[in-house]
Amino acid sequence: MYRENITRYLNNVIINSKFDNRLTNQFFYNENLEKNDKINIITDVSKDREINLIKGLYHRYPSKVLIFPTERCLGSCRFCFRKNIIDSSDLSINEFNSVLAYIKEHDKINEVIFSGGDPFAINIDLLLSMIMEVSKIESVKIIRIHTRVLTYCPELITEYFINKLKSINKTLFMVFHINSHLELTEYAIEKVNRLTNSGILCFSQTALLKGVNDNVIDLKKLFENLIENKIKPYYLFHPDRVKGTGHFYIPLKKGIELYNNLYNYISGLAMPIYLFNIPNGYGHCIVDLGNINLIENNTYKIHTWDNNELIYNDISYE
Repeated sequence: MYRENITRYLNNVIINSKFDNRLTNQFFYNENLEKNDKINIITDVSKDREINLIKGLYHRYPSKVLIFPTERCLGSCRFCFRKNIIDSSDLSINEFNSVLAYIKEHDKINEVIFSGGDPFAINIDLLLSMIMEVSKIESVKIIRIHTRVLTYCPELITEYFINKLKSINKTLFMVFHINSHLELTEYAIEKVNRLTNSGILCFSQTALLKGVNDNVIDLKKLFENLIENKIKPYYLFHPDRVKGTGHFYIPLKKGIELYNNLYNYISGLAMPIYLFNIPNGYGHCIVDLGNINLIENNTYKIHTWDNNELIYNDISYE
């Protein structure tokens, strides 16, 4: 079973929030809800293993790849779409060299995303050396670091780490996964300020979750707090239909209505892109570009990123 794992820092944040459900629902294990999920039955919604050509490297979209320095995380988010398939392995030096060779051989790859797991779960010097090596590849123009570090361990964002990032001569983004404004503590914001003041661009991604942020009030507060603190809201992910996470799921119809309604309350600058992860490895599609069209009841026609169409049957419960 995917164990509960909460850092000392996050534990203090939860205590200071007086055990607010918008935090506890994300991080506290609920055996009854997770073990008895009769709604979501998919173990691997993204089918990442099918695009895992080399250990630690995932290549679905032509111009970008994901690198997993590790499959370990800083904690255990209860809604994680990889919760049933993760392991504790790290990339070895030889394995990482194979990843570098693959990227060099495929010069259409211009964007590299460090993800996982969480990149910050490995030794910082090792992570920095990996980023440095990738930055030396001529065809790579953009590097992203996707992480939950602001929520679990913001102390890992040190002056040493920031100064090393500043020396990289490529466009670099920090992308923080944040689901509630309660995660944006003064200490976390202080770390963001150090990054942005050093010229490092910061973005965010958010999972839309029932019982955490599935309403205009909470999303408005989150996205406005992010943009006010120089973090551009980038992605809002519809919840994945992964086994053990049914209590977080909301119907696609409700998600679309909520997203469209949000436009009436916040600046366009604070609006993220709404993404739907199509089950069974078809990748993501942008919801608000006409890629998802309701046919009848809870049946949708979806236009995929690679110009295919498929039928998706959603669930209708509230």
